[in-house]
This record gives sequence, C-alpha cells and structure tokens, in this order.
Amino acid sequence: MGNFYSPNLLILNLKQTQLTIDFVNYFDGLPPQSVADALCNVENLKLCDRFSSTGEVIDKIIKNILQKPIVMQTLIIVPRYVVRGDIDDLLEDDLYDFGSLIRPQDLTALFKKMDNLQLDGNLTLEQLEAVRLVPDVEVSHVNSPNGESFHSIKKCSDKKKATFFVFICNIINSLSI
Repeated sequence: MGNFYSPNLLILNLKQTQLTIDFVNYFDGLPPQSVADALCNVENLKLCDRFSSTGEVIDKIIKNILQKPIVMQTLIIVPRYVVRGDIDDLLEDDLYDFGSLIRPQDLTALFKKMDNLQLDGNLTLEQLEAVRLVPDVEVSHVNSPNGESFHSIKKCSDKKKATFFVFICNIINSLSI
C-alpha cells in the first residue's frame, strides 16, 4: 500500500503496517484522539519529530495502548536527530519529556503490554526504576557531544522478535511520508 500524504486521509483510512512520521506540523489542527486512534491501527509505528500537539497525541496513544485493544505491535518514539545519526545537533527541546506524559506504573504497564517498544527522551528516576523491573527491557543513558543527555528504553520480547524488531526498525527508517 502506498504512503499517505494527507492527514485527513490518514485519519479516515489508515491501512499501513509500517509508518514513520517525521514532519514537524503534520498533525497540527487535528483532534489528538482521532490521530491517536488512527495511529494505534498501524502495526509498526515510529514517531521521530516533535510537533505542537506531540504531548497530547502521545498521551492519547499511551492511553489507547493501556485501555483498548489495538493493532500496534511496535512503537518507537525517538528524536529526529537520533534517527538521522546527527546527535551533535540534539537540543533539549528535541527530546520528549516522558516524565510529564506517563506515570511510572503506566510506563511499566506499557512495556509489559507491547511486544516491541523504544522510548528515547527525558524520564524521571521513578520511571527508570520502575521500568528496570520489566523483563526484556534495556535502559541506557546517552550523552551527546554538545552536552545533552537522555535515556533510551527498549524492549523486545525474545531473540526472534528482537531480530524482527531490528528488521522493522530498518524498514521504518527507510519509509517516510
């Protein structure tokens, strides 16, 4: 299936299995719940740029994952500079603030529910402590050359899925809308 270029088409008729979103204002002006509902119907989703409604959309995606049956199996949320290997240019404003988006117990539940999940950004100590208790979760601290630092949390449920996760990440990296 081809890529969608209209956010309205995305909301109305999303049948993608892999989708990468890296446009700054792609969903601005659209209802965050509608965007989240549509994105939760994508099997493998990668969000790699901040947009003005990022927090609201991610909050709704997380609530959908925790409260509803969803199609999504893989969710990757990373700053665009990390995706592009351009970490030297990373600024604090480019990082997702998961500390304000999700409570530690919900973060743990999110990692337990998802097969494959990667979150790169700012997290609280409580979140990091909670998620370290979840099986198959890797937590790492990343320092950029310009002094910015963030955490990366990744989960793959088994070796076979880990290989698939890397494969999906490579596919998602090659796609763009």
